[in-house]
Amino acid sequence: MQTKTGAALTRKDIARAAGVSVATVSYVLSGNGRRKISPATQRRVCEVAEKLGYVPNFSAQALSTGKSMNIGFLSPYTTWLIDPMFHAVQFGLITGVNETSYTPICFYGANEKFFQKLKQLRLDGIVVFSSALTPELIFLIQQCILPIVFINTDPRRAGLDRPNISTVSSDYPLLVQQVFERLLAGGARHTLALLDCRSEHCQPNEIMAAAFWPQVEGAKGRMKTTLLQQPGEEFIDSIHSYLKSGAPFDAVYEDINRKRKYNFVSIAREYNLEPGRDYRLIRSDTVSDYPLLPGETRFSQPLVEIGRTAWQVMERMLQGTPPEHLRLPFIEESGSI
Repeated sequence: MQTKTGAALTRKDIARAAGVSVATVSYVLSGNGRRKISPATQRRVCEVAEKLGYVPNFSAQALSTGKSMNIGFLSPYTTWLIDPMFHAVQFGLITGVNETSYTPICFYGANEKFFQKLKQLRLDGIVVFSSALTPELIFLIQQCILPIVFINTDPRRAGLDRPNISTVSSDYPLLVQQVFERLLAGGARHTLALLDCRSEHCQPNEIMAAAFWPQVEGAKGRMKTTLLQQPGEEFIDSIHSYLKSGAPFDAVYEDINRKRKYNFVSIAREYNLEPGRDYRLIRSDTVSDYPLLPGETRFSQPLVEIGRTAWQVMERMLQGTPPEHLRLPFIEESGSI
């Protein structure tokens, strides 16, 4: 059997090789009308298509042949697979999808294998979980015509505004605003802030940094804010240096960075400083999977709800609704004193 490859191969070629009509080939390859075609004919058409090397481009085909009932879930960073944040978002998304007739298909890594599978699998839309835009994601945005929902990052910040893209994330600007409101309402006069305002390739950190400095300026005259940020182990040394200096502070705002191996409360206790007694403690974190300390206020991301919302947005897009850009507020909890 002579084969043809690439764009030159058509369904007419498959029909000729299989000895059936072009309409029959279309029915079989599109998944429509299978009850009208015998199993033997279906198998023959599929076998001939495979031997000829036929690879349908379902990104374009979905617009002309209808829904495939498959939804792709892409995490370009495989390191996310061990992160509790990822699992909570995925749980919300997958449970939402499973309540419908759609089937989720998960991809871990936006590599050549992913793009090959994108061509071979029938997908109606793609949900992307990422904290930054990689070159692979930029290529996906530029090439894909399917509906895409981005979780935790917004391509529009990089000038990539497309009519097929929606976004769902935590509301980071609102978080910073609420933190400063709680500090000022609690009478804080000097806050020690521990957060990363220089992180590259992490859009949430960039957004928080952009929101942080205006709040610092707005609180001047009522509250002084000292920011500690150092790379690697030097960060721990800077905390010790600050506490040894005896510089005054009556509040601490800490945005938890789980990659940094330190615990401010434990370090402060070496200097006989206790949260709730010597300073007010406000933390923001991706998850809330550890006990609240007495007097602590914690803001955590609504991760399961983010996943479910991402699916709801995707479902509406599949029904023809315009793109949406939603930001969900952090969940606030307070520990008793």
